[in-house]
Amino acid sequence: MTELSPDTARIVEAFDDCYEMPHDDNWQELCIAAVLLAAADQVVPNGPKPSANSDYHLNNWTKSMDQYYQRQQTREELLAIAAELKAS
Repeated sequence: MTELSPDTARIVEAFDDCYEMPHDDNWQELCIAAVLLAAADQVVPNGPKPSANSDYHLNNWTKSMDQYYQRQQTREELLAIAAELKAS
């Protein structure tokens, strides 16, 4: 088997950790949720909001804010799916 990147290895580890736990009726959903949470942390980490007090030109700052809000929305959507799976 080829060696996984650290990001991918963390996601596999999240699944393995969940899989090794005692199995409830919803263990599959819990494992999927664990994988989604790990993926959210790798793909769209919860980073700081761009500061208006930075040295950015207004256009760059606006673009940074747009990107920040898009990342946050994507992260929230992944986390919402994970939360629903954990609650099922």
